[in-house]
Amino acid sequence: MGANTAATVQHQNISDVKPEQILNVQSSFGRALWDPEFLDKFYDIFLNSNPEIGPRFANTDFVKQKDLLRHGLMSVLMFAEGQQSAIACLSRIRDSHGQSKMNIRPELYSYWVDSLVKAVAQCDKKFDAELETDWRTVVAPAVEYISSGY
Repeated sequence: MGANTAATVQHQNISDVKPEQILNVQSSFGRALWDPEFLDKFYDIFLNSNPEIGPRFANTDFVKQKDLLRHGLMSVLMFAEGQQSAIACLSRIRDSHGQSKMNIRPELYSYWVDSLVKAVAQCDKKFDAELETDWRTVVAPAVEYISSGY
C-alpha cells in the first residue's frame, strides 16, 4: 500500500479519537510501564485468552517480543495522533501479520485489545471505566489498519 493510501486510511479511522483521549491513554501507558510486570502481565493474559494464541508464541524470544510490543504500542498512540512516522511501523506489522505470513485473522485482534486493557487495568492505579473507553477508542484505528491487511 502506498503512503498516500495509508495516510487516507489513517485519517478516516482517527476521526472519532479526541485529543484528550490520546492524552489520557498516553498518561495511562506511562503509569502502566512503571510497573515492571506490565508487559509480562499482558502476555500472560493474551496467551491464555484464546486456545489458538498461545501456540503461536511457542518459540518466541519474549525479551525481544516485549521490546517489539512497547515500540508497537508507542506507534499505535502516534498513529492515533495522526503522526505519519507511525504508518511505517504499523505497515510492517500489517504486512508481517497478514494472511501470507503470520496469518493473524482479523477476529483475533479483539483478544489482543481485551488483553491490553486488562493488563493496563492491573498496572495503572488510575484506571477506570472512562479510561477503558479511551484505550479502546485510541487503539481501534491502528488495529483496524493492521487487520485490514489480512
